[in-house]
Amino acid sequence: MNLKVGTYNIQHGRWHAHFCKTGEEIIDLDGVAEVIRAMGFDICGLNEVRRNDGALHDVDQAKLIAEKLGYHFVFAKAITHHKGYEYGNALVSKYPIRSYRAIPIAVPVEKRLSGQSRYEDRVLLIAEIEVQGRVLTMMICHFGLCPDEIQLAVDTVKAEVAKLTGHAIFTGDLNLVPTSTYYAELASVLKDSTVNPALPLTFPSHAPNKKIDYLFASADVRITDVAAPAVTQTDHCPYIATVAW
Repeated sequence: MNLKVGTYNIQHGRWHAHFCKTGEEIIDLDGVAEVIRAMGFDICGLNEVRRNDGALHDVDQAKLIAEKLGYHFVFAKAITHHKGYEYGNALVSKYPIRSYRAIPIAVPVEKRLSGQSRYEDRVLLIAEIEVQGRVLTMMICHFGLCPDEIQLAVDTVKAEVAKLTGHAIFTGDLNLVPTSTYYAELASVLKDSTVNPALPLTFPSHAPNKKIDYLFASADVRITDVAAPAVTQTDHCPYIATVAW
């Protein structure tokens, strides 16, 4: 069977096209859910997801999106924001999620590089999904911006890939371009979803000029029909591929 699987950085639901036009922030989770539905996602990893945000009506964003779709979901916290809400990655799936775990990715303060001010703790979400009697392992991450935290994220993913025994897909906003050494490290243990790593372009959604969102898979997964339509619901284009095994 074929599945539509991919990744979507939802920018905590901020309606990007409206924000670009007016500077006003409107949280539109209905719009996010509609993009996922319209593109036919069976399984979608989500980045920049909030939970228990009092300013946004105490919303569990992943839960709300999943309910609108009639899907299953899990959320993995990366940080608790100083305003009180949790922030991290999530997964919505048409198929049952059997189990999941969250692996922290955090460079200790005392080991951070001098001159780098954009550190933020991250998390790798790993979930096992049951698809018609078979198990698919989904790995979702949102990489950081500082060199050592990107390297830590890459090392964490590689260590988890080494433990895998079945079908697996890794997705996310990786904040890196295909010419980077970090990309080469990932591509040495998983195959990219496209033969041209620089395509399709995914960011910014209103005028895409680079690719920083990816889908990788284990060798036993077949990948076709990769796309990243320039949908301006959030600041990233949704990235989707047809997969089978």
